[in-house]
Parts: sequence; structure tokens; C-alpha cells
Amino acid sequence: MSKIKIALVGLGNCASSLIQGIHFYQDENLERAIGLMHSEIGDYKPNDIEVVAAFDIDKRKVGKNVNEAVFAEPNCTQIFCGDLPPSGVRVKMGKLLDGFAPHMQDFKDKQTFVKSEETEPSDKEVVDVIRDSGADILVNYLPVGSEEATRFYAQCALDAEVAFINNIPVFIASDPEWAKKFAQKNLPIIGDDIKAGEYLISQGNNAIQLIQKISEGTVYYHQIRLKEGSTINELIDLFKNNDALKKDKNFEDKNKIRSNLGLEINSLEGMFHPDTYNYIKGDSYLDILKRSNLKHQKILNELWEQRKSGLPFNNSYEALILASIIEKEGTEKKQIAGVFVRRLKLKMKLQSDPTIIFALGDEYDGDIKSSHIKMKHPYNTYYIQGLPPGPISLVSESSIEAALNPEEGNSLFFVSKGDGTHYFSDTLEEHNQAVQRFLLNRQ
Repeated sequence: MSKIKIALVGLGNCASSLIQGIHFYQDENLERAIGLMHSEIGDYKPNDIEVVAAFDIDKRKVGKNVNEAVFAEPNCTQIFCGDLPPSGVRVKMGKLLDGFAPHMQDFKDKQTFVKSEETEPSDKEVVDVIRDSGADILVNYLPVGSEEATRFYAQCALDAEVAFINNIPVFIASDPEWAKKFAQKNLPIIGDDIKAGEYLISQGNNAIQLIQKISEGTVYYHQIRLKEGSTINELIDLFKNNDALKKDKNFEDKNKIRSNLGLEINSLEGMFHPDTYNYIKGDSYLDILKRSNLKHQKILNELWEQRKSGLPFNNSYEALILASIIEKEGTEKKQIAGVFVRRLKLKMKLQSDPTIIFALGDEYDGDIKSSHIKMKHPYNTYYIQGLPPGPISLVSESSIEAALNPEEGNSLFFVSKGDGTHYFSDTLEEHNQAVQRFLLNRQ
């Protein structure tokens, strides 16, 4: 596999860090290397980058070996890999063009640029150096404000037929005219409009193809599924096991989540919309939760406005609580909703098993015992009258819609038939017979 050959314009602090980094990571275990967003891109590692040409205008750098020049004044970046071997590449005199920034003219020599006495090259001489070096990419590290010089070197890249990476805020890559020029020659150009993220690189892609993919901005999106019926603890576990999402050390702190999302509620249960969310590596788990919460609020508000009249809810949050119970009970959502709404109106206890399971938390072992039914707990609807204080899970749109538009009827009871459906009864007598038929006989 060939090296990624680059020509550098400007050997300041950024170029110094780049060259030091190439050598610093040469013998490192890249899986554990500190400071790298990606240890490998396609088939390439940091030490596959080779500097084959360089331009500068400072007399302390021009004519010197590149690996020596990056430590010359006025550079002041941290030296973390100072023992660089000679590169075999000498720094060439570049074009001044924009001159020196006025605010730097009164600085001492070690803090400002000192122009080399060498003659500035012609356009053709710069192009010839780039072309003869075998460079794949021209990388612009000029000082901020070097507009004329940046355009000059962009044109040199075109003439030398190499890719161009612009690392300063001068609009080249995002300029339609410049973009068109590079497109016409099938040359990548990126920089002022680089889109952060991961890129899917095929095995065997060369350096030019790699840069082309990045220039197109088609980042690789990850997906995460927030499942209906999940608790907030299950969401936190989901994030914990996702290495692509950014998480701080206190990301499991629910109070922090509430604060960051601006949620003025006691519980986070049921406050997020279950769905599949796309994200790029490095996005925060909070980004996912915020998007999910906004979607949840929008759906809940819209459905609340479309609700049936005469429902036993004082607000949309109470409807959400019931919807979360419906979510955990079964698929016949509107029928189940009808049962619970009628029970609430008649001031009957809801007597929903999922609320007991929620109350038990990690203590639930798959079996609801008689002691659990008698348990004094605010979420145990066999014990309390009416709704529990909050939702018990993430709620799908269909469950909210069911709670707000329950099916009419007379049934007050239901029991699982063991096949994913339920038998609904109008009377306690009929219900007891159904329990005998579908539960007791099955045990």
C-alpha cells in the first residue's frame, strides 16, 4: 500500500503538531493511543502519511530540513515528539502575498515572522515542486487571514493536479466557483466546509479516494433504537453499552439529565418517544434524549387535542401514565384502555400486573406473589386507588392514542389467554371463570 504523500504550505504550530503526531504514533498501540479520534481510516494509519514537500517564508525555516524547521521560532506549540529523524525534504521559499499582520510587526523576532531573503518563486516553480515531489495532497497551514496566498496555493493544487485541504477560514472549498474548478479536474477539495463524522472507507481505497469521500460529506450514521416499554434505567444501560455515543462520567445521573433537558418533572419515565434515531460518532447521549423528548412532547400534545370528551384525566400527563400501563399490558390497546378508563370512572382499582413489576424493579424474578399484590407501594395499582404517580415505561404513539380514544363497551376485566391476546369480561363472575379457564388450568 502506498503512502499518503502531502505537501505543506506553512510550517507553523499546526504543521509541527501534525508532523510530531505522525512520528509519535508510529510505534504506538493504536487501539490505546491517546488523542486520536480514529486510529485507522480505511487501510491507513497515522504513520502512512509522508511529507514530501513544504513551503514557508521565514528565514529560520526556509532551506532547513522539514523535521528541524517545525521546531524553529516563532513556533511555540508543545513538543511531545522532539526527536524526529531527518526527513530528506528541504523547506522551499513560498509566496508572501498577504504580507504580515499589522498587529505582529512590533513583536520581538521570536514571537513573529522574519521574512527570508530568498527570492519568492514563480507560480510555475511552486507547481513544479508540488508535482515533482509526487504529492497527492496540498495541505494549507497558512496563518489565519492569508486570503490571497490561500487562493494562490489552491490554484497551484489545480495546476499540479493534486487534492487540496484548506485548514484556515478562507472560503475555498465552500466557494461554488472553486468547487467547480476542482470538480472539473476530478480533484477533491475540503477544509472550510469539512463535515465532521465517520466515513465508510472501502478496503483498498487510495488517498485521493479517501479525501473524495470526506469532501462529499457523506458521513456514516449509526442507529440506536429506543424501544417502547423500556424504562429509563434500560435506556441508560443502552447508552452505557454504546461506544459511539459521547458520555460523561456522570451520565447516569437522572437529576443531571432532567436539568440538561429542562424537564420539570419528578420522574424521567415515559418522557421519551420510542423510535430509531440516527447519529454520528461523538454525538452525546443527551442529543438523542433531547430529540426523543421533543418528539414525545409533540405527539402527546397533538393527541391530547384530539381526545374524546369525558375522559377521567386532568391533564395530558395523567393520560400518559395510563398509556404507559396500556403499553405493557397487551396488543388490544383500545379495548384495554376502555377497561381502565371505565375502572377509573367507577373508582375501581386498576389492578395492573405491570405496575407491580415496575414497583419491584430488580427484585422482580418473573413471578408475582401474593405478597407483591398486597405490597404498599405508590405504583402498585392493586394497593392504590387511581393512577400511579408517573408513567412506568416509554410509550408508543398508538398507546397514547388508545388512552385518549378508548373503545366503548362494558368490560371491566381481562385475562391473558396465553397466546398474546386477552379475554374481556363484563362481570367479576365471568372474569373468574376466564381466570380458571386460561390461567389455573394452564398451571
